[in-house]
Formats: sequence, C-alpha cells, structure tokens
Amino acid sequence: MRATGDRASAVTAHAKADGSKGGTINPPSPSTIASRLPPTSVTTAGRPLAIADSRTYLPGDLLVKMDIATMATSLEGRSPLLDQNLIEFVTHLPTRLKLRGGESKVLLRRLMKGVLPERVINRPKMGFGVPVGRWMRGPMRTLVEDTLLAMPDRSIVDRDFVHRLAREHLSGRVDHTARLWSLLMLELWFIHVVGGGPGPAGSQDTYRVTTTPERSTG
Repeated sequence: MRATGDRASAVTAHAKADGSKGGTINPPSPSTIASRLPPTSVTTAGRPLAIADSRTYLPGDLLVKMDIATMATSLEGRSPLLDQNLIEFVTHLPTRLKLRGGESKVLLRRLMKGVLPERVINRPKMGFGVPVGRWMRGPMRTLVEDTLLAMPDRSIVDRDFVHRLAREHLSGRVDHTARLWSLLMLELWFIHVVGGGPGPAGSQDTYRVTTTPERSTG
C-alpha cells in the first residue's frame, strides 16, 4: 500500500492550492484529500472517503498506534480484516450492506451471529482513547492547577474562561478534556519555549497510571 506517498502528495497539493509557502498549514479535510487522490475504482464508484481513510487515517494513525502498542509488549499484531482480497471485495459492496439506519458493519454483524456472543457483536465502537480527562482529575491534577489556574494573562487566551473550564472539569461537572488538553499544551509551550522557564512542578514528570482505557469513538 503506497499510503505515505499518496497522503503526502494530497496534503502538499492542498497546501499549494491554499497558497501556503511554508510553516504551519491547516490540515485538509478527508473530502479535500479524497478530491486530490488519483482516480481509482473506489472514487469512480462514488466512495472517495473510503479511499482517503485507507491512505491516511488507517496507515497514518490506527495501524501506527497498534504497532507501537503491540511491539512495546513483544507481541506481533495482525489485521485479518485488511486482507487485500477481502478489502477489494468489501469496497465494492453496496452501501446498504455496510451501513443501514445508523447501524454500521451490517454484513459483518450478521455473519458473526451465532459465532460471537451478542454482547460482542452489539458492543459500542472502541478506539484507542486514553482516559486523559480522568487523569486530569487524578495524577495530573496538580499539573493542571499549577499550569492553567496559575497562568498569567495571555493576549491570545481568555484567562477567566480557561479558569472556568478547568474548575468545571476538575469538579467533575463537565468534561472539557479536549479543550483543556490543548490549552495545557499551549501554556506549557509558552512556559518552556517562549518564557524559557522550567515550568510548573511536575510538568516534566512521567505519569504512570494504571487504569482501564475509556471507550472512544475514534
């Protein structure tokens, strides 16, 4: 699979189309990537997002994470559903056999009835998410408090709003994981790179957490 080259070409084409001359560029959407991929039987069949995912998100994210996780524990991972013949077959199936009324993997779920337990067949999708939100209320709480609640006035950030997000999350009232993680990384960047300081206590520590991964839609 020539995923890396195709993905790079698509992103580069998008950057040039937007007039970018270097530095940071806005990541293109899957539909934009798909529109810049070379013609294939998949795009001809009207399924550009499928080929875009197979050449970007799958090799550039999901398979990388699985490889890192398995190799770190001396395991050799396999992805039987990525067999080339199976992929070619499934790609050309009608949409009604893949998605119907909000149910995904229609054909696969029906084929597995009587083979796998119902609780497995009907289990919600589980991705590679980690419980960062829970960690922020636990072992990372001090880091969040010392970084975000003690942050100085920044011209590009509404400090009062950041404080409210942090307090709501730490109290357990609202889940602001995605926002707080981005803000935490931004503030630590300000401290370490722009300010050149050592950062708050614990910002360079390694957090070792034993917990059950959260479910994710990723």
